[in-house]
Amino acid sequence: MSVLVILFLTIVVAVASMMIRRLLASNEELRGSFEALGMDVSALCDNNATRLSTNDRPAPLAAMAVSVNKRLDDDQAILERECEDAERERDYIECAGHEVKNQIAGAILQQEKVVLALAGDPVEQCAKLVLARLKSIPAVLEKTRELTQVSSSSGPLLRDRIDLVKACQMDIDFEFGDYTPYAGRIVFETGDCPTLMRNVNVELVSIIFRNLLRNALIHGTPGGQVQVSLAGDGAFTVTNGGPVVQRFDELAGKSKRGNTSASGSGIGLYIVDKAVKKIGGTLQLDSPARGRESGCEVTVQFPPDDVPGSGAAE
Repeated sequence: MSVLVILFLTIVVAVASMMIRRLLASNEELRGSFEALGMDVSALCDNNATRLSTNDRPAPLAAMAVSVNKRLDDDQAILERECEDAERERDYIECAGHEVKNQIAGAILQQEKVVLALAGDPVEQCAKLVLARLKSIPAVLEKTRELTQVSSSSGPLLRDRIDLVKACQMDIDFEFGDYTPYAGRIVFETGDCPTLMRNVNVELVSIIFRNLLRNALIHGTPGGQVQVSLAGDGAFTVTNGGPVVQRFDELAGKSKRGNTSASGSGIGLYIVDKAVKKIGGTLQLDSPARGRESGCEVTVQFPPDDVPGSGAAE
């Protein structure tokens, strides 16, 4: 009797051991499948893959991968449609703006002829006033285009890897260089930051640079210099001379103007504020300028570089 009991227990132990080994083997296989899935997900997040593999996986994990891949396909289709919509919107704005500028240029030419024909006539001043208004329209159109760009929500924000130092210098040379009324007034300092790489939207960055530089030149001390700097931490600073502007930090609001007789649209800082927020940066307005008793200072803090081991050149 005891032999039968021992034999029975031996068989039970053997069967139990076999079941445990199979269970452990199954768990090891499942753990391996989870680890493989985790590696695939990491590759997907790092943009080193576009799909999750469904091969050689337990049915539940394979079904999960299929569901994820379907969602990725749907998201990609939506993204492509948004890109197409954004591109069409940009094309329309550019074409419409070009057409309107051509019409305005023609009207300016005709009005200049009218002014010449009315030389000495009592209505000559009225004709000159009309001409001045016509010549101001292109600047208004440009501000409208910029406002549309910074306010647009269609499509993803396109980014390129650019050198902010070089981009700023190009805007200075093109918009405020030797053959402009502002020649020699901008002092651009980069210190120990000869290059500053960032993944940003090129058009928005140019809008930020142009508007801040133009504001500083127009509203600062007449003929005075404007100090511009870019630091390795991504801080872009523009400083001008002139009297202290009360409540300067509120001028980034829509259609807010300081106590000035200088020309301007009144939305330059508002456009800059929206552009800075859209690229993930911050805007700071100070008057008097930091370390001074007068003037104004605007600082744009660009977001940190999202490429490890890069940024400002050493």
